[in-house]
Amino acid sequence: MRSDSHNVNDTSNVVIALNCAIEKAVVAKDFPLLTSAYAEEFVFTHGTGLVQSKNEWLESLREPSSRFVSREPEQTSVEFQDHSAIVSGSILIHRESANGNSKYGIRYVRVFSDVTGAWQLVSHKTTEQWEL
Repeated sequence: MRSDSHNVNDTSNVVIALNCAIEKAVVAKDFPLLTSAYAEEFVFTHGTGLVQSKNEWLESLREPSSRFVSREPEQTSVEFQDHSAIVSGSILIHRESANGNSKYGIRYVRVFSDVTGAWQLVSHKTTEQWEL
């Protein structure tokens, strides 16, 4: 029993660490990390309703006229189902673009999968967005 609980806690820590590493990689434009962290079938559903594939999202991050100054996770929880981890939380975001600076918060639900033997993000859905 103890080892199962210990394994769940360890796995939860791994998933949360990857979730945080993704936020830092978005800010740093660390494309090697992002390319490996996002599954090929990754789908990003923004709070605006825009839906992007992995390649579309990564291309949008490459835009020189727009960059994330910070993406600070606030609350994070993990729930496990079979080979998936469902992560919900909130992030405070500061973004600069040609249109100026914006600061906002989001709540999200993300699904990570370990089918390939390594955790990867397969889905992000923003469920709420607000201005700061």
